Amino acid sequence: MQDGELAVDLPELRLSDGPVAPVAFDAPQLLDEATISIDFEKNPLHRNCSQDDSVFLVAYCPEYKDFDFSDATARRRKQVVLRLNEAWVGKEVHLWGFVVDNARRASQSIYIGSGILGDFPTETGDDDIDFQDDEATVPTADAPAAEAVATGAVTAFAAPRAAPPGGK
Repeated sequence: MQDGELAVDLPELRLSDGPVAPVAFDAPQLLDEATISIDFEKNPLHRNCSQDDSVFLVAYCPEYKDFDFSDATARRRKQVVLRLNEAWVGKEVHLWGFVVDNARRASQSIYIGSGILGDFPTETGDDDIDFQDDEATVPTADAPAAEAVATGAVTAFAAPRAAPPGGK
């Protein structure tokens, strides 16, 4: 208990658990001041997974004690986007991701990190959301799903990516 409230170690919080193959999440990117995009890849340790599995992002804002969930994104898309409540700009936000298959079984959730959702872009070009510097982990042969611990994203949000040649 902390100040009369239950204290939760958010990086250790598991939002989902199950047998579905997880994905490897890249560092979050800001598309605008309240929209987060994260690219992901199929976890190479898992051979049996469906490209139709649904990938989700979950965000939590401690100040508002509120969660926000992305829409389902097919694993084959390799990118998930979450539009957050604009009231969260300037507030601390925690991110997790997980996968759900067609039988409604889940993967173990992965803690992606936490940071301050800031006004973006800035005139100086500096990143506004700095996620902690610890590396997010996914299950490996040495640390199976039940034992893997995600401790945060690798880098800060970066400026939106320029469109590749051809505009796609």
